[in-house]
Amino acid sequence: DDQRFEMVLPGGVQLEGENPEKIVFLQALDGPRLQYLSQTEAADYRHVPYFNIPWPYSRDQNLLGDRLQSNGKSYLTGISAHSASRIVYPLDGRFRRFEAEVALDDIAGRQGSVVFGVYLVRGGELQEVFASTILRGGDPSQAVTVALEGATHLALVVDYADRGDELDHANWLDARLVK
Repeated sequence: DDQRFEMVLPGGVQLEGENPEKIVFLQALDGPRLQYLSQTEAADYRHVPYFNIPWPYSRDQNLLGDRLQSNGKSYLTGISAHSASRIVYPLDGRFRRFEAEVALDDIAGRQGSVVFGVYLVRGGELQEVFASTILRGGDPSQAVTVALEGATHLALVVDYADRGDELDHANWLDARLVK
């Protein structure tokens, strides 16, 4: 119910408590066909603060260390970054495409506004291959699918939109490389 959580597992194991989110943990699926970016080391990260407040990027949690959540939905995997930032990942030719959903984290409320961009390095040239519309807090997520053929690096960019960097808590949800 709303006040208490109880679960009985096979073998008689019983879990109980007041907050089911602290008891139940679901492991994200991965396997030979995909690799989550949150489990991948970035080759480079750069954040340009608007008012000299640096923000590191986060893996599998939002920028304040809580669960990734957008539009009331929780996500187990993803990358969280603040505007204006760039995260670069090396590619080794094993993956055919990059997929994710982009949205602002629910901690932004109805505030925050960003533009997401995906860039690839192909033949030594930097190419923009995806640009979102301006996304604001509470907006539905946008799907991202990018072909990686011939690319040596993938860059995820979050940039300012309406009001500088005010509450620009951007999420790359379920960000993954797919074979």
